This record gives sequence, structure tokens and C-alpha cells, in this order.
Amino acid sequence: MPTSEVLAGETTREVTVFMPILPKTVLSPNSGERRSRRDPWAISGAKMEMRADVANCCLASDDCRAITEPFERARVSVTLYWHKRKSDGFYRPMDVPNAIYALKPLYDGLKDAGLLTDDDYLHMELGPHFIERSEREGLLVVISEIEEAA
Repeated sequence: MPTSEVLAGETTREVTVFMPILPKTVLSPNSGERRSRRDPWAISGAKMEMRADVANCCLASDDCRAITEPFERARVSVTLYWHKRKSDGFYRPMDVPNAIYALKPLYDGLKDAGLLTDDDYLHMELGPHFIERSEREGLLVVISEIEEAA
């Protein structure tokens, strides 16, 4: 739900959305120890698929649709929930740096959905990222507007 908080006289926009998706195994930085074994077409396809899935999840969310203007500067925090490792083609990382690598299409999808102006360093910063075990697998994404200091 988009919220507004008043902190020291400033208004901050924030939106939280749960997406029942995980990155594909091929997006793992550890996928295929030798670079020659990594299929660039499979990687590209997985990135495009995840990017579209993220945009579709956002567009299906009433809270995201309530955001009429993209965040000019935003902090994106993600909690990745997974239950147990399976051989189903989805990546369930054990450490946050590998998760951040695999989540790059998420940030692109947020831009495609119109929530972010851009995903470069001028418009987006990474907030805390966590990995938690849960029966419900997916991504909990919190996007918070960053107010410029006066």
C-alpha cells in the first residue's frame, strides 16, 4: 500500500509489493563454473522473462498502480523468500551478493512498470537485501522515495 509519512516536514512516498517469482537458475553468478558453459541465449531469455514478470506483477498490484509519477530517486529493498532447494530451474541463493546479481532484471522491471525513473546510480540506490526461509516463495520489494536534502 502506498503510504505517506511526515518526517521533519517532508512527505515520503513508499510502495510495498510481494511478487511470487524467483530468478531462474541460469541468472546465478555461479551457474556454470566455466564461462563457456553458460548459454548467453538462455541468460538473455531468463532476464527478459523475469523483467516482464516483475512489470506484470507491479501492474497487477493496486498499490503500484496508485503511484502516478515514477520515483525520481528511490531506495529499493528486497527480501527473497524461499523454502528449500529444488531442481526446478529457479535460483535460491544462500548469500545476498549473489542474490543481488541475479535480481538485476527486477530493477529493470520496476523501471518498465513506471515506478522508477531509471535504475542508474542517480535515480536508484540499493537498500537492505535479505534472504529468508519461508513456506511462501517470492520477492517482497519495498520502494521508498529519497528526498533531496535542502
